[in-house]
Amino acid sequence: MVALAAGIAACKGSTSGGDSLPSGNDVPEAGPSPSGPNEDDAGTGADTEVTPPVAKVTVTDETIVIDGVTREYVLATPADIDPTRKYPLVLVLHGDGGTAHTMRALHTVDDVSGSDAFVAYPSGIDMHWDRSLDVATNSDMHFMQSIVDTLNTKYRIDAARIFGVGYSAGGFMVNQIACRTGLLRAIASHAGGAPYIPGVDNGSPDCSTGNLVAAIVFHGVDDGHGYGVDVSSGVYDAQYWADRDGCATTTSATSPAPCQAYDRCPSDKPVELCIVPGLGHIPWKESVKTEWAFFTSLP
Repeated sequence: MVALAAGIAACKGSTSGGDSLPSGNDVPEAGPSPSGPNEDDAGTGADTEVTPPVAKVTVTDETIVIDGVTREYVLATPADIDPTRKYPLVLVLHGDGGTAHTMRALHTVDDVSGSDAFVAYPSGIDMHWDRSLDVATNSDMHFMQSIVDTLNTKYRIDAARIFGVGYSAGGFMVNQIACRTGLLRAIASHAGGAPYIPGVDNGSPDCSTGNLVAAIVFHGVDDGHGYGVDVSSGVYDAQYWADRDGCATTTSATSPAPCQAYDRCPSDKPVELCIVPGLGHIPWKESVKTEWAFFTSLP
């Protein structure tokens, strides 16, 4: 494991055309970002009153039994729920060596989605995801579906707006979930890659009929130096979905820079690629708000 001060997990993967990527070594997960105003900003005068910000979400630790195993996830629930409204749900998956809590600290989707969505951060068994293709025996895929089903018994979850976000091994996993199930409307992949059979030279795998999604892919130019997955993996990820969704092979600049949008995609299945100079095996700091804007812009 490459020792970093805060703890980010790396993953192993495969790239375009089935070529093997450099073997990944686990990297510690990044430490939590500040959750409130800096104490220095609060003031020290005796007459100074500080009104704490109104919480937009309630964060809880949840468990659910899947295939006889108790599974854990962190859930960010809108603090003020409108019972007449259907809410999107975002599933946010960590990299190898990570957990629900480290992923939320590293990539806090609910900081941006706030009271407009439920956000679930699942934990993999032994900090790992099963990316095998047999949905019938894949407990991690059962886990994701069960989170949706469980929340839908308590709240009004919009089944047409379930989004998947994944970092590193979690990026590969959300691609697999999108490809093998009909659960997700769109995905955001960070330092990951297209759906593939782990350890197999399988070129361009076909997804189950009709399992096509909108996709936004983020990857750092400096990824792959001994512990991550090369930037070509992210490029192929975007190319994969652009090809399957029927987009053109050309791209045009979109906001924010340096993101590119594939031309002539179906309006409901856009594909974007953000290749970030100077970025290693870590989510881009602009990616949380960028992916949320991408999700919410979908028809």
